[in-house]
Parts: sequence; structure tokens; C-alpha cells
Amino acid sequence: LALPPPRTDLKDEATSKAQEYALVGLIGVAKRHGLPLILHTRKREARTFEMLQEHGVEKAVFHCYSGKVKLAKRIAEYEAGQYYISIPSAVHRIESFQNLAKQVPLERLLTETDAPYMGPIKGERNEPATVATHGVAAIAAARGMDESAVGERIMENFRTVFSVPG
Repeated sequence: LALPPPRTDLKDEATSKAQEYALVGLIGVAKRHGLPLILHTRKREARTFEMLQEHGVEKAVFHCYSGKVKLAKRIAEYEAGQYYISIPSAVHRIESFQNLAKQVPLERLLTETDAPYMGPIKGERNEPATVATHGVAAIAAARGMDESAVGERIMENFRTVFSVPG
């Protein structure tokens, strides 16, 4: 279905070059097998986006995206690839995720649990069920849209990025 998320993380600058090297290797595997990349980025969103462009990656998911909204919009609107911004159920309580939900094109949004963390209720274990009960509902509320329409579109996005028949 997809490659697991390589870590590109500025939390530890000493390992950033090694992380980029590993990412380039995984990009090669993804391209050879026609798989999307699921990316774990933390304070490296811009550099990761540059690398995807440099290497011609066609499909990617920025898992639990926590970067700037302006960059998320650039990523989502990039015409040479299908890049998605994934938002956890914590969108229910975290304003930065709500801003992403409002401003990133719905055609490029995905939801996720990021379990056991990033749940709708701080300090409580997150579960996959919260995607439907809190995640989609919060995205719909942020956008002023019908919850079922948002859920259907996100499911369509999932099918597209992971090549799952409808």
C-alpha cells in the first residue's frame, strides 16, 4: 500500500544528513514500486518538500503535518505530484490543525489517528475510532461543511493516494 514514514526531524540536527540519505533511498524504492511515501517531518517540512520535488515523487502524505499553513497549501497545490496533508483527531482541540483544515484544499486532506497520541482529548489514549467521531467532524466544522460530504471526500482522497478501488 505505501512505505512507512521515514523520519526527517530537526529535533536532532546531528542526524539530519543521515535522515536525508535514508529518505533518498526510500524515495527510490517508492518510485520503483509505484508506492506513495508517508512522511514524518518535524520542522523539516520545507526541506522534505524540496527533496520530493528534486526526486520527482508522484504521491506523498505528510503525516501529522505540523508545519506552517502557507507551506501546507504550497505542498497540497503542487501540480507535478499528488501530495496530501494528514491531520490527526487532535484537530478537535488544536487551533493550528483547525487552521490547516480550513485552508488546505479538501482534495488534499487526509485524516489519521497518530495513535496513541494526538487524540481529541488531551492526555487520553487515541484510538482509530476518533477519526470518525472527532477528526472528520472537526474538519467539517472548521470548513463550515456537512460532515458526511467531508468524510466522503477524505475517503476518496485515501482511495486515490493508496490506489484502493472504490
